Amino acid sequence: MIYLFLFLLIVFWALNFFSLPGNWLVLISLGIFDYFNASFSPSLMWWLGLVFLALSGEILEWLGQYWGGKKYGLSGKGNVGAIIGAIGGAILGAPFFLGLGAL
Repeated sequence: MIYLFLFLLIVFWALNFFSLPGNWLVLISLGIFDYFNASFSPSLMWWLGLVFLALSGEILEWLGQYWGGKKYGLSGKGNVGAIIGAIGGAILGAPFFLGLGAL
C-alpha cells in the first residue's frame, strides 16, 4: 500500500511539468494519509513548511510567466487574459481524452 502511495506522490509531483497543480495534490494526499495513518504524525512546522514550499512554487511560476510575457511584449491585459484562458482551458478540457484534455 505504501508503494502505491509513494508512486502517486511521484506522479503528482510530475504533474508540475505539465503546469498542473501537482504541489497541491501532494499536500492533499499527504493530509489524507496523515488523517488515516496514526503512525504518521508530522508537526505543525512540517505542514507549514510544505505549504510555504507549495506557495513559493506557485508564486515563482506566476512571476516566470509574467516576466517572460513582459520580455516578449505582452501587455498587462494580455497577461491576465492568458492566465484566465489557461485556467478555463484546463477546466473545460479536463473531460476530454481521459483527463489529458486539460494539458
